[in-house]
Amino acid sequence: MASRTAYYRYWAKSPEGEHDAHLVPYHNLDVAACAKAFLGSDPILQEQLGAALGIEPDSAARLIVYLIALHDAGKFADSFQRQNLDLVRDLNGPCAAASFLPPYPVIQNGKAMYHGAFGALAWDKWIGMQWTEAWGLTEALGEGEARRVMRPLVDAVMGHHGRPVPIPKSDRVERGVFIFGEEAVADATRFADEVAALLRPDELPVWPSDLSERATRISWTVAGLAVIADWIGSDERAFPRTVKPIPLAEYWALAQTRAKEAVESAGVRPPRVAPGGGMVNLFGFDTPTPLQRYAETVCFGEREGPHLFVLEDLTGSGKTEAAIVLAHRLIQVGLGSGLYVGLPTMATANQMFERLERAVGKLFEDPKEASVVLAHSARDLSARYREIVLSKSSEVDSGNGSDDDASAAAQCADWIASSRKRALLAALGVGTIDQALLGVLPAAHQSLRLLGVGRHVLVLDEVHAYDRYMLALIERLLTFQAAAGGSTILLSATLPHDTRQRFADAFHAGLGAASVSLARTGNDDYPLATHVYARSLHETPIERRPGARRTLRVRRYASEAKVVEALVNAASEGRCAVWVRNTVHDALNGFRLVRNAARKKSTARRVDLLHARFALGHRLEKEVEILGALGPEGSATERRGRIVVATQVIEQSLDLDADVLISDLAPIDLLIQRAGRLHRHVRDAQGNRVTGPAGRDIRNDERGEAVLGVLAPSETDTPDAAWFARAFPRAAYVYPDHGRLWLTAREVPHDRVLTFPDDARHLIRAIYGPGSDAAIPDALAARTNKAEAEETVNEETAKTNALRYDRGYGGNDGLIWERDDAKRTRLGERTITLRLVEMDADGEAKALVKDEKRPWEMSEVRVRRSMFGEAIVEPGDREALGRATREMSDRGRHVTLVPLRLSESREVWYGQAKDPDGKTLIVRYSIAEGLEFLPSH
Repeated sequence: MASRTAYYRYWAKSPEGEHDAHLVPYHNLDVAACAKAFLGSDPILQEQLGAALGIEPDSAARLIVYLIALHDAGKFADSFQRQNLDLVRDLNGPCAAASFLPPYPVIQNGKAMYHGAFGALAWDKWIGMQWTEAWGLTEALGEGEARRVMRPLVDAVMGHHGRPVPIPKSDRVERGVFIFGEEAVADATRFADEVAALLRPDELPVWPSDLSERATRISWTVAGLAVIADWIGSDERAFPRTVKPIPLAEYWALAQTRAKEAVESAGVRPPRVAPGGGMVNLFGFDTPTPLQRYAETVCFGEREGPHLFVLEDLTGSGKTEAAIVLAHRLIQVGLGSGLYVGLPTMATANQMFERLERAVGKLFEDPKEASVVLAHSARDLSARYREIVLSKSSEVDSGNGSDDDASAAAQCADWIASSRKRALLAALGVGTIDQALLGVLPAAHQSLRLLGVGRHVLVLDEVHAYDRYMLALIERLLTFQAAAGGSTILLSATLPHDTRQRFADAFHAGLGAASVSLARTGNDDYPLATHVYARSLHETPIERRPGARRTLRVRRYASEAKVVEALVNAASEGRCAVWVRNTVHDALNGFRLVRNAARKKSTARRVDLLHARFALGHRLEKEVEILGALGPEGSATERRGRIVVATQVIEQSLDLDADVLISDLAPIDLLIQRAGRLHRHVRDAQGNRVTGPAGRDIRNDERGEAVLGVLAPSETDTPDAAWFARAFPRAAYVYPDHGRLWLTAREVPHDRVLTFPDDARHLIRAIYGPGSDAAIPDALAARTNKAEAEETVNEETAKTNALRYDRGYGGNDGLIWERDDAKRTRLGERTITLRLVEMDADGEAKALVKDEKRPWEMSEVRVRRSMFGEAIVEPGDREALGRATREMSDRGRHVTLVPLRLSESREVWYGQAKDPDGKTLIVRYSIAEGLEFLPSH
């Protein structure tokens, strides 16, 4: 029989090459103490765990903390200890004199088994039996059932390195040697028993009969808690290495003190929510819109559990502010501890971040308690985010010039800022939707993302912008969110009835509640607020403001030449105009046509091009410059005579206000979105912004009739199969459903007057609603059927790839777990990141974009893999490129360097490359036109 102190012979952490160590019992208690401190700092989460498990919150916390105290029980195994035999000998470990030691990792059935798997084995064979008896679970459920129901939570804890662990089929390895030696089994079991005595509640829980299902559902949250506790508890600055034997009760008290400080320092404790709220307090709006009034007044109760709201209204209607007001109210009643806002693109996320971080002092009592984070892959290139992270306290102007209302300083804790995986734990997070969707994919540490989202109010904007693959992932995320007790607010222009129904069904599934059907009689209601909760759902029509009703007259154009003429004429009249094109190639061609025509007439003051194939630094500069002129604050002088040719990047990315807008024919929902950039803000006849109450009534706009131009194939009732492809050969691949494009064209004939919001629902239903398929001409039906089939396959792919919450953390067999940056949240062709390098006259390699902070990252552009194979590098450039790579912070990993030389005109850079088939290409780049690949002749 091993002595009571025998479990001090096992090391858990030791720097390579050193004999100093932190022992297994201490590290396990460090991490358990961090879990306890985290739960203690978040009473809302603790309540959610108790409710989910059907026991008292304190008992639920003790149960989970105990299991996390066993997260590294697998390190007692001889197979783990053998990695440092010198240290084992110093500690007089039980395997010090063994003639043969089991290998590490252990390979079984082709799978590598590490210490997490060994911990699961120890629970199954020894620890679990004694624990379930001591905590009354065996008596309540029977021995077999008692051990089975804990399996999801054990899987969650043992997967603390970010993914589920395989369970060893045998406790033996080669030559009959055991993974756990006899002494290791005794020591691990004794440690588990003594920790159980430390943590067991005075009164044992009354275990619910459906504990198995409950444990499965909550295992995702427990997995995230195990990850965060292990990360914080592994910090040697907070938990120094200790080898001296200390009684467990004494060390547990010490660990708890350290853990409170470590959790506080990490910045994950929920901040105190600010009282008050509403549009006036949070945003200074003295006259809320009807949708915003709904957000201020809609009734909901914390006892009804989490809530889902779907808010539909036109672009520019103040949906975002309404969502933040509603989220703040949900947090105030204990239905969340913070919020995360997910958007379609990095550009929209950057803009939203700069808007919302100003409100941190209005949302929370003490902004110093609230970490504010930007979450996407290029966040370090945001000047404002870098400023916040580096300075920790930057005074931010509230935007209204009042000292009394000035926002307090925005800041972000170092621990949260150090990884995008931790970003969703911040009190106020803004980023791309991808950061949240990674939580429902088998990506490393996805449980940490789910933990962050689940304890917050999740706001997803521009939901109409996603394809069926992403919509299916959103549905799965809603199910996980509801199961974790988290509320969600979805924002959209218009959604088909079936899409709203699926969102409601997904949320109800996470609540374990029966689905409730939406009212089809309300199909024409718009704007609309849909409210889903456990018992039911409500659809509330939102009042249509007379001052917000917009009319647009459609003007059809049959050729690019006619569009160019219209744009140049508008500029000559002093107006600003925008042409939205469907592909980069078409935008480049349109830009050149417009620029040449404008030069001939000498009328347009400036012609700009914007698309996704600019180096990041140049694209950001263009967005800032264009937004400064055509955005909300642009003056008549700045707007006069400006023309912008752009791709779809402006659909969600920029808050532009055009006097004249023309779009290539696109799906109706995107066309409506683009139309939202036409007469977006109320202006006088000269183009100056009208402020105050008058500026919120579109009837006060003095620019004349708003005209939506549409470049489209000829109007016909009998199109042939090439009707769209003939006019837009490249866009034909971008929007493959040509039947619905024809339906769109039918709904926007020349000279039709569209009224919004009145016509919004009708337009969507006419294209996507019941019976729309029958109206598609036979010649286009094949393309529509093919597109529908591909979308169906994509949707099924999402469902297959996504995790199933009802199977529990360790129950999604057959899925391949990858790094989070390798798991795809969007379909479409894979891309490659090019880093543009300027080879100067001296043969040195420099970043093409001259940026003081991050020139190399700012010189990056992403293109489809099918466009680019490899760069052609001249022999004399290799040494210079090598020197440049060594100077890069990332050493050029995961990017492809493309050397370019400036032409004699000093306006264009040229280089060479090969496409994936090996054909030589000319690489052309200019600040005016971006990146282009041309065939080599």
